[in-house]
Amino acid sequence: MPDFFSNPTLPNLFLGSFILGLSGAVAPGPVLVRTIAHVPRHGFLSGPLMIVGHSLLELALVASIGLGMGTVLAHPAFFIAIALIGGLVLFWMAVGMMRSLPTQTFQITPGSAAISEDTRGVVRDGILTSLANPYWSIWWATIGLSYLAIAGTAGFAGVCAFYIGHTFSDFTWYAFVSSLAAAGSQFMTDRIYRGLMAVCALALGLFGALFVAAAVQRMGDGWIF
Repeated sequence: MPDFFSNPTLPNLFLGSFILGLSGAVAPGPVLVRTIAHVPRHGFLSGPLMIVGHSLLELALVASIGLGMGTVLAHPAFFIAIALIGGLVLFWMAVGMMRSLPTQTFQITPGSAAISEDTRGVVRDGILTSLANPYWSIWWATIGLSYLAIAGTAGFAGVCAFYIGHTFSDFTWYAFVSSLAAAGSQFMTDRIYRGLMAVCALALGLFGALFVAAAVQRMGDGWIF
């Protein structure tokens, strides 16, 4: 691992970024919950579609950091704002899932590559669930920002190697997760499907509550200015 930092060649930057990216990808969170929720309808494509949205957001973030946004990410007030807004967004998603349960029926179309309003909705969820997670911004303000600075010593090509390695780790992990979930979908019935949706909705609501609680705690500690 030290070579990844002391010798920032493009292959080292790619591999180091891939390994560090997995440190964030494998952690349970709203993106994982929402991915699993989409599997019964979209099969294996759920993971890659979610990460399309997630990676587009991160591309914009990397560009913003290059323009000096890194200090904003590290500010406690940014965490508080994201935690409060993100928590409310997750509550909104959870309530929407719960309200739709009576009309949900199981329908899986794995392998369908058509770009429809439905698949665009999965990409959108990849963006929203990433934005809603304040710990995503913390990862970027600490681990991501530090390694991005190292990648920057190799110029634009180094930043590209960093971004591609990081994105590849997300695609690899979430394709693996959605493949495992889709493999078990042959046993899915409408009743089991609705139960799974209810569990996912409760999980999103729990994440929302934890994020709001973290924001309130930091405000109580005086971490606003």
